[in-house]
Amino acid sequence: MELTGRRVAITGASGMVGRYLVRAVLDRGARAVAVVRDPAKMEATGLDAEVRRADLAEVDALAEAFEGCDAVFSNAGVVSIGEHSREALTRANVEGTRNVFEAMRRAGVGRAVMTSSVTAYRPRGRAVYRETD
Repeated sequence: MELTGRRVAITGASGMVGRYLVRAVLDRGARAVAVVRDPAKMEATGLDAEVRRADLAEVDALAEAFEGCDAVFSNAGVVSIGEHSREALTRANVEGTRNVFEAMRRAGVGRAVMTSSVTAYRPRGRAVYRETD
């Protein structure tokens, strides 16, 4: 997809990976829409993105944040197993992802890139994980 002139939403834009995604979108000539829980964190990055507030638990707020966007990078989530309960991981990474895609449907956004992390895999000792896992 050619990004020049497009509006691309990035959930979790104030996080480490999200900031790189915002830069990449801007470098390709698109308008970045940073969809974050805390707009102050995004403003502190100094990146030239439109900031819209939404939480992964709020389908209506996500749909509003995605209005007018051509694509969404679904990047927000919880990555630290040690600091979060299983319920918190499920709430953010499973239910939150469902909410993002439902919000995209409501907003009429037909393109997405989904990011994930190694926390999606059950520990298997010294197993090597592959793309097909």
